[in-house]
Parts: sequence; C-alpha cells; structure tokens
Amino acid sequence: MGITKFITAVAVVAAALSQAQTVDITGACKALSEAYPRDTTFPHTSAYDSLNVYFVNTTVQTPKCIFTPRSANAAAFAIRTFTSHKTIFAIRSGGHNWNSGFSSTSSGVLLDLLYLNEITYRANSKTVKIGTGNTWGTVYKALEAYGVTVPGGRASPVGVGGLSLGGGLNFYLYEYGFTCDNIVEYEVVTASGKIITVTKQQHPDLFLALKGSGAPFALVTSFTFKAIPAGKIWGGSVYGGASTVEKSLEAVAEFMAPGGGIEDLNTHLISVVALQNSSGTISANVLFYRDDVSTVPKAYENLVASAKGEELANTLSSGRTIADLTTEIGGSSAAPGPRQRLVPWTVKDPDAGTLKELNDIFHKASSPLLPKVAGFTATVTMIPLGYQAAKGKNVIGLEKGVNYLVMSLLVGWTEEKDDLLVRAAVWECYERITEYFKKSGKLGRWM
Repeated sequence: MGITKFITAVAVVAAALSQAQTVDITGACKALSEAYPRDTTFPHTSAYDSLNVYFVNTTVQTPKCIFTPRSANAAAFAIRTFTSHKTIFAIRSGGHNWNSGFSSTSSGVLLDLLYLNEITYRANSKTVKIGTGNTWGTVYKALEAYGVTVPGGRASPVGVGGLSLGGGLNFYLYEYGFTCDNIVEYEVVTASGKIITVTKQQHPDLFLALKGSGAPFALVTSFTFKAIPAGKIWGGSVYGGASTVEKSLEAVAEFMAPGGGIEDLNTHLISVVALQNSSGTISANVLFYRDDVSTVPKAYENLVASAKGEELANTLSSGRTIADLTTEIGGSSAAPGPRQRLVPWTVKDPDAGTLKELNDIFHKASSPLLPKVAGFTATVTMIPLGYQAAKGKNVIGLEKGVNYLVMSLLVGWTEEKDDLLVRAAVWECYERITEYFKKSGKLGRWM
C-alpha cells in the first residue's frame, strides 16, 4: 500500500471511529425520539449543545442523545427502553458534581430531569413535593410565599436529586439532620420501569436505602419533604488575608469544642482556606443563623473577629433570606470552573493544632504549583457536623458520640496540559493529610 492510500485509509478509519462515538448503536435513541420527538436531542444540534453543559470541563461527556422527560410516565418509558435495548444511561438532576461520569455518559444516553420541576406546598400536611429536576435556589424562592422551607442545598445551582440522595449537608443540620432525614415520600421508577410510591410504610427497605446511598436503586422523579418554618435570617461571609488564616482555624476549633458555638442549633458554618495566584492566601467563613438577629451571634464572635486587622470583605447582615444567601454562595464557591478536582474526608474531634498541621501540609503540597500551573487555585473547606448529625435514621453510617468535621480539598486550573501534574499533586496532598489524621487517630470513616 502506498503512503497516500495508507493515509487515506487511516483517515477513513478515524472518521468511522469518530462517527461511532456519537452514534447510538443500541436503537434506544431512535425509540425515544419516535415516542417523544421534542424531548430527544442529538449531537451537532443547538438543542443538544444547550443541554450538554457541565459544572467543570474535566467532567465533559458526549451522550449519544439526551432525553428530557416531562413526567414520571415518560421517565418510566425511558427506563423500559434502556432495559430492552441494553443501553448504558446516566441520570442528571442539577449536574453539580466534580466527578466524571456521575451525571452524564459518553457511552449511552443522558436522562436529564430538568423538566421534572414541580414544587407544591401542601399546607394541610405541612409537606412540599419537589421534582427531581429542580435546583435549590428555585425551590427556596418558590417557598418564600408560604413562610416555609426545607433543609436543602446551600448553593443555589445545586440540584435537588443528587444532594437529597447523597445525604445532604444543609443550614439546618444541627436541628433537623441531613437533607435525606427530612424526606417522607419518594416517587420512583424501578428497574422494570414501574412507578411506585416509597414511604416508611410502603417499601420500607427501599425507603431507608434511598437515605444517603446515592442513586443505585431506582430513578427518583420527586421527593416529598417535611416543611419547616422560615423567615428572615442573619448571615453572609467574611474574608481575611493571609495573616488571618491561623486565627480562623483556631476559631473553627473553638466553635466545635464543648460549650462552643456549634451547640447553638441555629448555626451553620462553612470555613475555607484558599490559595490563589491572584490574591495569595485567604480565609473565608460563611455563616448562617436561623434567627434574624441585629448583631453578630455569640456563637460566631471569634470567627468574625479572626478577620480583624486584614478583613478583605464582609457581607454579614440581618434581614436576609435562604434564597438570598444561597445565591451569594452559588456565585462564589459553587461557581463553575474550567478544570477542577475535589477529594473529601472527615475528621473526628479536631483541635486547633490538628487544623494548623493540616494547613501546613496543604500549603507545602499546593504552593509549588502556583508558578507552574495557569489559573491555579486550591482550597480546603471545613464544615462542622458536630455530634448532632448522627441522629437521623439513614445509611450514611456516622458513629454516635463523635464530633465530626467534614473536609475537602478542591483544586482548579485552566489548561488540559496540566491535568496529570495537578491530579498527581492533589492525590499526594490527600494521602499526606489522611495519613496524618490516621496516625493521630482522628481520621473519620465517613468520606
């Protein structure tokens, strides 16, 4: 074979492979488009491109088609279709995830639930039925008119489905437990394509399994939550420069200590240490208080004071709403980035020395990447669970009597060429941190 024919043959094979990557070889997409033409979109169309968007570029997938059911019946038809055609599929609620393949697929069909967006408050039972395709910002805004809310996500773009099935950290954690602890009913599609209602009385095993396990057992089309009273709140964020980081870590430890602010059930804290090319090292504390107080609550005095001397910004105020605060958080810490990687862990009974050691490990591992990696950022986020979080009946597996702190390392960067370097550094940092906590006996079992 001459070189020209060889090059031509290679080009033909490459084109065929490229085409195969976007063609549905099972027939499921054809079946969906025949039954629901307006709700089935294909690659290389504007409708497909508008749906096939991702929280971070490191999770981008190319589904063979995207199906957007507008009812539980349509979702059930999709599940039956996937089963009969032996089709790989993925389910998306809000798509707020850093892990590739968690809410999409390049090997099959993406089932995007965005049109399952019912929000119905039932005053007689004090419950709220919420479609899986909603995001939390939309939910909170809709419920303001009724003076109620539900313990859901803390950033407005987060989807209802993933957070509710995964457990669900929320502002009301200390009083009401995880988000999943507040669900009283699920509408689900089973693997056979049957629609069933799941409650404590109906299908009790599945009811428990759905509380914190993720989404392996059924496709949930709606959740019914217990509603809780909601009015104006106090909250916001306070940011400090590099000189405030150690004081902020001390304040987090004091908040979690016996007699500390965490014993006030109206509180919720998200504390961050961030390393950025643009602004160096900063501390940030996101504070929530359920009552509309006019001054800084006693539980937070040390955290707010930790930024004094190098305070960079302060949005703390009274008269706020859940929708307002989650929009603020959604526009900062939860904002989509070009390329990101996140790894979580939990710590038991942390103290100031423990957190300072963690900060040292974090800086030693992350700082060398600042001059090497374009757009590099690294943050450690700390969310106190306290003793109260273990009280719910779920499958999360927290030990009772343990003062938990959830932590995560999130790294962002700009260019694909740095992927391997950054991922290796993230893993090395994670291993150093978890090894330190293992040796000190403080590494939690819950990740």
